[in-house]
Amino acid sequence: MIGRDSEQRRPISLLVHIAFHFVPHRWQYLEKVLSGLAEFDIERLVIVIDSNTNDVSTHLARLSLPQHCTVRVHVHTELAHPFDLTWAHRKHMAAALESFDYFMYLEDDIYVPWQTFGAWLRRSEAVSRAGFIHGFLRVEFDRAGRPISSDWRRCARRPAAIEIEGMKYIRPEWFYQACWVYSRATMQHFVRTAAWTRGFHRWSSLIRRHRHTGAANYTREFSAFGMTCAAAGRPRVLLPVDRQGRVPTDAWVFHLPNNYAQDASLNLLEATHLVEDGLGSAWPFDLLARAIEARNWVGYLLHVDEGVQLARGCAKRFLSIFTGGTRCRGDG
Repeated sequence: MIGRDSEQRRPISLLVHIAFHFVPHRWQYLEKVLSGLAEFDIERLVIVIDSNTNDVSTHLARLSLPQHCTVRVHVHTELAHPFDLTWAHRKHMAAALESFDYFMYLEDDIYVPWQTFGAWLRRSEAVSRAGFIHGFLRVEFDRAGRPISSDWRRCARRPAAIEIEGMKYIRPEWFYQACWVYSRATMQHFVRTAAWTRGFHRWSSLIRRHRHTGAANYTREFSAFGMTCAAAGRPRVLLPVDRQGRVPTDAWVFHLPNNYAQDASLNLLEATHLVEDGLGSAWPFDLLARAIEARNWVGYLLHVDEGVQLARGCAKRFLSIFTGGTRCRGDG
């Protein structure tokens, strides 16, 4: 049996959706993910695997799960693109809002320990009341067995600390975690935002900065953003940290293939050394951070970057008229 049975469990319910495009060699990751979820010490756990084929059911039949855990497969065969499988959970989750206390979405190779979910339960409500989202650090192991951040590209130098109910947090530049989990109240808000249907707010700073990089290629990532980019401006994800700026292991989730950490061409950071020179002054007293935020907001709201591009385009067209390179629209 994977997982364990317990007579006393937390009286909460959790709905988990996992996107799994069936590839035989990836079953090893999904099986590990399921074993981690089966360890959750809660009263009711329903796991739905969204797949392109019912072949996954054959593998599931071989697993023995604890009584509090139910796993079923939703097969989706009429997808416009294989990446759309990562959005297949939206309709079912929206219809189940009154049936569960918490909701989780995972890519098929993201392992979430009970320790991480339990810590999230303790801290997330306070973070949400402060207007932020409690995030996770996605971690892999390199060939030497060291924990590596799969997404951070450089250290944060003295990031501003945000203190919420005695716990310190930082607002990371690299927030991607390939999963999300929210309470029912947060989900009820989530489904009313544009992020529910397209993954982001139109004035999200992240999307606006990368709007010319081929956003259609990020279908899977946009689904896994959750509410990260649901509001205008910077992503509102927070990571808990200790006094030295280290993200505790109970905020880690694990990317099982370890393909980034074991790629010698990538210069990734150890998961325990993401902050340099300690933490900066505590928000909201960091006036520099507030000034930078205000500057960004002005740019987003006034569309300064698009305005500059428009002016350049008009200037080029104006010059081309005098040089004979462009004929006026409507000329014969």
